[in-house]
Amino acid sequence: MFAYGHHHRHQVRAGRAGTSPCPPVAELRANMVRVDSDFSATPFKAKVANAEQLRVHTMLVIGGRDMEAGQVSVRLHHGGPQGAKPKAEVVADILANIKEQRV
Repeated sequence: MFAYGHHHRHQVRAGRAGTSPCPPVAELRANMVRVDSDFSATPFKAKVANAEQLRVHTMLVIGGRDMEAGQVSVRLHHGGPQGAKPKAEVVADILANIKEQRV
């Protein structure tokens, strides 16, 4: 799965292998962050390149190992890979960044 969205100026794109919605996507949607999903067979590199071209601020990649570990791999626009982090921490960071932008 590959999902993306944006809330004001903050954009999020998440990806996971499989076809069911992943918890970070549901949590972000519940907090008014627009998130869309892409279950296509497009190669990962092409999805990342497309997200970069669209200037998506935050990309979340959720593979099988990430799901088992309860983590999300984070990539930032012009910041590259940030490593794997716990799902709850990632969602909290995104929501905090959005809240800061509103102030």
